Amino acid sequence: PDVAVDCEDSNGLSRSGTLTHLTFSILPLHHTWVICVNILGISAFDTVGASGKSIRNALEDRSTPQLWFDARADSDALFGQYGIRLGNVIDIQIMELCATFNKKRTNFNSLKNSVKEDGPHFMPASNCTQWVKEKVEGRKYFTKQGWGILNYHPLPAIAQKYTVGDTFVLFGLYQCYLPRILLAGKMLHMNMQAFVHVESLERVWNSKLPAYKP
Repeated sequence: PDVAVDCEDSNGLSRSGTLTHLTFSILPLHHTWVICVNILGISAFDTVGASGKSIRNALEDRSTPQLWFDARADSDALFGQYGIRLGNVIDIQIMELCATFNKKRTNFNSLKNSVKEDGPHFMPASNCTQWVKEKVEGRKYFTKQGWGILNYHPLPAIAQKYTVGDTFVLFGLYQCYLPRILLAGKMLHMNMQAFVHVESLERVWNSKLPAYKP
């Protein structure tokens, strides 16, 4: 997969929240963009570019896989607030749990802990330590200042780092977990890659139901 995506919300990421930013990374370009949804509104998703496609088209595309980490709240917010139906989602959080099946762990890991544990497999240890540090500092900052800071434009530097940091690491985590789930599939005599895909899409589907609760 060449696309990784994440959302931020100033009022709890859900259909009843206030989506502020959409962050996405493109692996071949080695670049990350942050779209200010709180400034652009629906035009952030429906403005058509030179390719003739909009961000809505890209997010709903079922042919191009896109990496998310726990897509439930993001999908709930995108569908509830803008009617966007996420397409070909691969949920790295599900992948991580399947990759550690032999540890008999049943709870999902956070992105911070996933990078803390497996980041050194795909980035220098110093970079991994710095990433985790920025994540912890960002969380403390928002806890103290409130998530309403996300409505500021431009974002304070610490908020920028927090917002930008969650997507590009998903490519490394994917490459880290893929051989593990393939091995797990052989041991369990099942297609674990297909299982992850189905479970990812199931999360997205459930998040759009009227009765869904975060």
